[in-house]
Amino acid sequence: MKTIFIILNYKTYNETIAIANELLRGIGDRMIVIVDNASPNESFCVLRNVFQNEAKVDVISSGQNGGYAKGNNFALRYIKKYAPQYVCIINNDVHFDISLIERMEVKYAEIKDVAFLAPMQYLVDGKPAKFQNLKVIPNLWEDVLWIIGLGRYSRHVYLSDSNDPDLQKVSIVPGAFLFINYFLFEKIGFFYEGTFLFCEERFLARRVEDNRLHNYILLDEHYIHAHSTTINSEASKKRQRKLLFEGKVLYTKCCRRFPLLKMGLLYFVFYASMPLWIVVQKWRKSRV
Repeated sequence: MKTIFIILNYKTYNETIAIANELLRGIGDRMIVIVDNASPNESFCVLRNVFQNEAKVDVISSGQNGGYAKGNNFALRYIKKYAPQYVCIINNDVHFDISLIERMEVKYAEIKDVAFLAPMQYLVDGKPAKFQNLKVIPNLWEDVLWIIGLGRYSRHVYLSDSNDPDLQKVSIVPGAFLFINYFLFEKIGFFYEGTFLFCEERFLARRVEDNRLHNYILLDEHYIHAHSTTINSEASKKRQRKLLFEGKVLYTKCCRRFPLLKMGLLYFVFYASMPLWIVVQKWRKSRV
């Protein structure tokens, strides 16, 4: 099997059906695995019924909603029996032509030290998505600035910095679209399962660095991300902020020096800034 797509579903089965059907139009020597993360609605039954006669699609259930990392890891272990060369993990709210995957399969084989490869992420308005600097893992002070509301604006510039003009070397690859050699991913341990919804990319970046490999953005290809359909339908902004904060704390605990001291700082800043954050959110709502 050349490439297997993994699509994690939680409640939003219409979006999952749409992206799976888009891929099926030119899937070739590839297949799709949809893993339902114990959706409390009829997602699993609907998906299983829709694709029951489609040989190129497996629909499985993780049995629990353990979050993004656990759900994808469940599928990653499941697909080992197919011996895929590559795995492509995508959100169900992304869109691209299958020719993109054909290009990535060829390009990946040309890069000797690659772990994850991803195209540029565009939004539905046709503009590149804005990110903090993807070239390095965010440090403690960047996390503090994010907590107090000063870390919102992008500093990342897409620009070739390698011998290949089509590539940019980065540490962080946005989790909406991840492409990697399957057995290499298995070797580095798949996703770190301590996270629930955010900051998985940091742990991946650390594992890639520890294995002396590199992640790359493919600058002449892109996909569209209709941002966070599942997240926005399921979690309030307050809960999203808390989950993202918990991811930053977990990374600090596992991967930073003097973790207790730094975790204490993050907790202090988070709860001290909460009243002001609530006021700002109410003000923004009043302006809509």
